[in-house]
Amino acid sequence: MATQPHPPTPHTLPTDGTKSYMTATLLSLFLGMIGVDRFYLGQIGLGLGKLFTFGGLGVWYTIDLVLIATGAARDADGKTLTGYERDHKSAWLIIMILWLLNIGSSLLSLAVSGLALVFGASTR
Repeated sequence: MATQPHPPTPHTLPTDGTKSYMTATLLSLFLGMIGVDRFYLGQIGLGLGKLFTFGGLGVWYTIDLVLIATGAARDADGKTLTGYERDHKSAWLIIMILWLLNIGSSLLSLAVSGLALVFGASTR
């Protein structure tokens, strides 16, 4: 009996990774300036690059945060991060809350500095 040749299988990127989307997002948000997110994804060289450049002086940090938060980031094997469908709304909510708190604290700092200048100048 003759054997049938197997049909060719299309080459696709692996999609079922073992790295967590939420973990990668939080690492990128809080420790991305020193490359911890890239180390977590198994991308040691890129992690070292971020570490020694302080996240590309913030530019690389921001790009990586957006890539991870939007689900476009992959691990070192090219696999997607697990839990994106389940956790992306929570991750974006955390990012937005922290961003708004940052803006609020910056405005508060400016107001306090302005008041210190006004009252400091009036006592002289």
